[in-house]
Amino acid sequence: MKLDRIHLGFDWCKDYSYVKETIIREHEKYKYPPSEHNFRIRDWDCIKLLLPLYHIFYEQIIADFTYPDYSDNTVAKFHFYAYVMNNKRWEEKYMPKLWHDHTKSSCAANGVFYFHTPICPKSCPDDGALLVKESWDHPEVMIHPEAGELITMPGTYPHCPIGVETDEYRIAINIEAERYWL
Repeated sequence: MKLDRIHLGFDWCKDYSYVKETIIREHEKYKYPPSEHNFRIRDWDCIKLLLPLYHIFYEQIIADFTYPDYSDNTVAKFHFYAYVMNNKRWEEKYMPKLWHDHTKSSCAANGVFYFHTPICPKSCPDDGALLVKESWDHPEVMIHPEAGELITMPGTYPHCPIGVETDEYRIAINIEAERYWL
């Protein structure tokens, strides 16, 4: 399976608190159904603070020969999404309907940066984990990400986040790189 895990930390982010507070505020502002956790980040100051993360992600995917080479006459178009959850925003701990890939968005590469991971009770050691498959008919692998970790994978890899049973938020920044012609 071509899946990369890179511990970046937060040195790249000039204002961690602003990004975290903005994402939580945006998340709480919208009235999503309990199973909806993903939203596009639209705060321009937050996006500017996240751009170094995209550059790190971009450098990682073009260094990997399994992703398209964006150095020709194409440009990588980026998007940031926040995936926020806690025990108040989760219907079921394991929600099979959340298995998805990023092929519909013409995503060549997908990245998930774990901006904040809560401390979960010992009774729930898999809280906040990520299930990943190489394809729909492959077995799943469980990843226990840490805050400051970037996970990259092809957009074709099915994956599913696992909920958390704590009041504290789990915040993941989802990054997609799609390819379009100039």
